[in-house]
Amino acid sequence: MIDTGFDGYLITPIDIFNELKLDDYEIPPELIETTETFTGERLKLRTSLAIAEIPGLFQKQIEIDTHKNCQEPLLGRLFLKNLITTLDGPKRKTTVTSQSEATK
Repeated sequence: MIDTGFDGYLITPIDIFNELKLDDYEIPPELIETTETFTGERLKLRTSLAIAEIPGLFQKQIEIDTHKNCQEPLLGRLFLKNLITTLDGPKRKTTVTSQSEATK
């Protein structure tokens, strides 16, 4: 799911975070700031470094966050920053391109 209110890269449920062994690359908790949800709830995130890839479009080291209340993965604005996503409702098609592809 895309969350345009989330200014990070990716937030994922804790079970996925652990399954991917992201806790092996976790940033020390004292270096992570508290964040605020759209409801005003303040949360302390767990954050790890990882390589995210969309073959042919995107490969980058990113921060992946988690917290106990996260129910589904959310892509934030930093992940989408250099991607162009086109939703074509009548064709029921979603297309993702990189910013550099769009200028060719």
